[in-house]
Amino acid sequence: MHFLLKHTIMIILRKLTLSVYAIGLLCLTFQACNEENEENAPIISAASRTDGNTTDEEDENGGGSGDNTEIPKLTFNSPETVEGDVMKFEFELSKSSENEVTLIASTDNIVAQNGLDYTGFASKVIKFLPGSTSATLEVITREDNVKEIDEKFRLNIEQLEGASSEVKFSIATILDND
Repeated sequence: MHFLLKHTIMIILRKLTLSVYAIGLLCLTFQACNEENEENAPIISAASRTDGNTTDEEDENGGGSGDNTEIPKLTFNSPETVEGDVMKFEFELSKSSENEVTLIASTDNIVAQNGLDYTGFASKVIKFLPGSTSATLEVITREDNVKEIDEKFRLNIEQLEGASSEVKFSIATILDND
């Protein structure tokens, strides 16, 4: 009887994990499609504009490809790491700035759970000192002994001062090692 109960619980947990993963992917897909349609901007890729065109906002502010007053563009990665290792988000500015560039980031669960799979935060300040073009944000992932799917969480750019970015978030993947 004990074996049957344990086996039933394992099956239920497995199905629940797959359901949570599927819901997370559906929510991510829906949100990405919504944001892409609203802003017509890439969602997960952090590529800078390379077409030489300017946006209406750049034109209004005197920016654009031929203007030296253009503020730097921020790009960043969507990292992957094995559970138990440090997740590294790499931020790059297209050019150095004479002024400090500041961004405020937060994390959200997708399938990975804050406190269980990684150490998240509601608000983290990342600063680029004048003249610098790169910064790294490290997030601790947690080791477990559970065979599971690769898990994802989201890094959100809540506020950005002194630079611009077409991308508002990054998806990080924690790879299972069990």
